[in-house]
Amino acid sequence: MKPEIGPQPRLPTLAAWNGASWLALAVYNLALSAIVFRQVSPSEYGVWATIVALRGMLLLIDAGLALGVSRDAALENRNAHHRSRIAAAHRLYVRLGIASVAIGLLGAGIPGALLGVTGETADQAAIVTALFAVETGVTFWASPFAAQLRGRQRSDAVAVASATLAAMGLVLAFLLTGPLGLVGAGIAALTARVAWLAVLWFGERRLRPPLPPTGDRVSIWDVGRMAVPLWIIAAAGQLSSGTDVPIVGAIYGSAVAGRYSVGAMLPTAAVGLLFVMLGAAFPRFSTDAETRPALGLRLVFVGSFLAALGFTTLVLHADAVLLTWLGEAPALSIEVMVVYSLARAVNVPTHVVILMAVASGRYSVLARIAVFEAVASLAVGIPLAVALTPLGPAIGTLVAVLVSNLVVTPLLVLPSIGVSWRRLVAAMGSGFGLGWIAALPVAVVARVLGATPLIEVVVAATAMLLVAAAALGFLARRWEIRPLIPNSQGWW
Repeated sequence: MKPEIGPQPRLPTLAAWNGASWLALAVYNLALSAIVFRQVSPSEYGVWATIVALRGMLLLIDAGLALGVSRDAALENRNAHHRSRIAAAHRLYVRLGIASVAIGLLGAGIPGALLGVTGETADQAAIVTALFAVETGVTFWASPFAAQLRGRQRSDAVAVASATLAAMGLVLAFLLTGPLGLVGAGIAALTARVAWLAVLWFGERRLRPPLPPTGDRVSIWDVGRMAVPLWIIAAAGQLSSGTDVPIVGAIYGSAVAGRYSVGAMLPTAAVGLLFVMLGAAFPRFSTDAETRPALGLRLVFVGSFLAALGFTTLVLHADAVLLTWLGEAPALSIEVMVVYSLARAVNVPTHVVILMAVASGRYSVLARIAVFEAVASLAVGIPLAVALTPLGPAIGTLVAVLVSNLVVTPLLVLPSIGVSWRRLVAAMGSGFGLGWIAALPVAVVARVLGATPLIEVVVAATAMLLVAAAALGFLARRWEIRPLIPNSQGWW
């Protein structure tokens, strides 16, 4: 028995819901950081930033499994075996959640020892690490529900869950951080994540009742083995940039690590928006191989344009953004923001290429690319951090991203996904060029009208969104009357 599939949502609609989900989570993360930053000492905030970075390293396994679950959910109406794989993934996620809780509880003293803090700050670090260990376990348990909903093209339900998490987490953080410090913020984060799990579980069960058993039990180890290349990719990504804050903290102390962290946070959040919007095409990449090259090139152009427009605007107004967000604009934070913005902009079109490769099952080559990027980043970044500047890890990340994304990835991946170098360079180059040109009038208007940092940020953001909306509206009208041609690279 095949599950019934209703009308398929249009790609812009899915992208909008993915964008709404990102917006809720971005507002949550940025506002939570601002609440903590403003209410604790620089040293304590550095502890918080380091714990959050280490949490990201535990969650790297999720990146390997979630795409596979989304792909199986998108294909489950074609083959019942995909439903069995989803069930196996759920069992694996439960075990991973339990393991992450155990690892976090046993290693609760590691962040404090890494940063060299003592006394009350060390005690707070241990308690917050334990809270985040449980929060990480809850995140693992919720992740397959979110992945299934995305694969079934119900990103609206994921957006509702994300909004619930943001609202509950920020209210609790505002109430608890003042009297309880970092521990209060940790309690708020854990409680909000539990609410996120509850909403996702309810949404998945309501929108897709349990299907008849297939009689085909897939081993969790089979699911895990197929996800190993994606885990390698995720692990390499964490080694490339996710280790920056702990490295800086270990060499320069927790206060400097905190300043580094806030500089990296906004570019990372911004690229997340572009990733989730472009990721709306992943189910279609998985189910429609014939139009995959042309659709992928269209998204490379769109992603390059939006990345150039958004990151250029962020860099040109970095000081105003930090003053509005945190009340101060440390020089290190601005420098990190500039370097990270360039690296993340280059990541965007390559992310589309990677999605196409994953959808076509080309995992192993991506793992080799990710390992190269991680090794190159650490080889450049750590010596620079030790010998010269806390900006060293960011520079290492940038160098590795430029070489990996602009040379190694196209060289190894393009032949397997049916896209030529010439078409990729044309889509990427025209997108970046037009995006940079569009960002200049946005910067001029914001500088002229921005009497205060807040007004400058509001004007720049409004003008940028208007330009992006006008460009996307034009492209939507153009491409609506120019449908994709199967087995073609004709995208414009």
